[in-house]
Amino acid sequence: MKLKNKLAIGVVSASLAMSSFLVAPVATAGAAHAESATDKKLKAMEAQMQQMKSAMEAMHAELASVTANAAAPSAKLQELDEWVAAQKSAPAKLKDSSFIVRGG
Repeated sequence: MKLKNKLAIGVVSASLAMSSFLVAPVATAGAAHAESATDKKLKAMEAQMQQMKSAMEAMHAELASVTANAAAPSAKLQELDEWVAAQKSAPAKLKDSSFIVRGG
């Protein structure tokens, strides 16, 4: 019986050793795959951040140009302001067809 027990223990230990040798590469491959997936996600997030950064820079440039354009009045607006000022400073003219009634 001792021989049978030793043989059984030997077979069990050999099968455990072989299963650990077979499982270890699968586990490391799974870990490598997980790292690869993590790296892919990280690279995708970095690319997305770069896109967002370039979009923000474009928005800042557009805001600066809009602010600069809003600060400088347009030529049409200046022309209108000059016309209004000229109309206010000019003396009131009576039309030729108008008449004045005095007394009552």
